[in-house]
Amino acid sequence: MKVRIITLLTFASIMVLGGCREIFNPLVSPDTNDNMLTDSTYTAGMLVTFPKGGERFFSGRDMIIRYKAPGDVKNLTIELYLEDSSLRTIIYDTPNGGLLSWYIPLSIAPSDKYRIKISNADNPSYFSFSNPFIIERGD
Repeated sequence: MKVRIITLLTFASIMVLGGCREIFNPLVSPDTNDNMLTDSTYTAGMLVTFPKGGERFFSGRDMIIRYKAPGDVKNLTIELYLEDSSLRTIIYDTPNGGLLSWYIPLSIAPSDKYRIKISNADNPSYFSFSNPFIIERGD
């Protein structure tokens, strides 16, 4: 329990320093059951575990991204894809912490074809995609 709290506090510090926001979106809660895998694309033990697919998010709010990557993967790049095209890099070369809170900009257009891609920052051929999810126009 103490190790988990310290890990979360360390992660929160990294997130604040890295420019990502730490506000949790109460409308979308990631499932803590990591045993439920999806049909997402993954390689070399990398896996996006949330969003799982079909979730609804809103621009102008925060989105939680959960992932698993092997311990030897030190840093990751996390990107937002629209269908098969990279739309933007959410964060580049971030420590492998398993969790990221990302503020969805109001400029993101509504679609039901968004996906998250995580990749090894040192070797981008190791990656994972989430299943498609929805972003709608927010406040």
